[in-house]
Amino acid sequence: MKAGDIGPEGILSSVSVDEATAKRLRPRYELCSGDIVFVRIGRTTRHATVSERQERWILGGSCIRIRAKQDICAEYIACYLTHPAVQEWLAEHTQRGVLPTLNGRKIRAMPLVLPPEAVQLSITEVARAIDTKIRAHKDVIQATQALRGLLIPQLLAGNPVLTEASVSRDA
Repeated sequence: MKAGDIGPEGILSSVSVDEATAKRLRPRYELCSGDIVFVRIGRTTRHATVSERQERWILGGSCIRIRAKQDICAEYIACYLTHPAVQEWLAEHTQRGVLPTLNGRKIRAMPLVLPPEAVQLSITEVARAIDTKIRAHKDVIQATQALRGLLIPQLLAGNPVLTEASVSRDA
């Protein structure tokens, strides 16, 4: 996995390596479900949580992995990392240069507010519900944009796709 694989919707895709390379790298760089992967070079405030689908992928050199201890909810950490103050902290602690970089030492120094496990789980449950709503709304927007893209050319070409009786003026 490389930095370009981490987008606003999580981990998008990844390039594959040959089996011999994977076998050599796997003991140290294999990803597990729940790992959080940061972009190390470039826009260093980006991060994503590894899902079951990405389990056993290999961490690339442009990323840093953190793995939550057993008594810490990885989903909580991922949620915590989206807090504006934490995003600001990450940006402030990114080394400036031609290519901005963030290293593991800086991430380990990042303050972490860690409530009791029950509170962590409650926070992640609410965040998960909100994320589900966001995805549903994005799907509706995408479908509506596709519909508009198909419909407008037909209407502008003079093809009557709708009759006045079938259009609700209250919508």
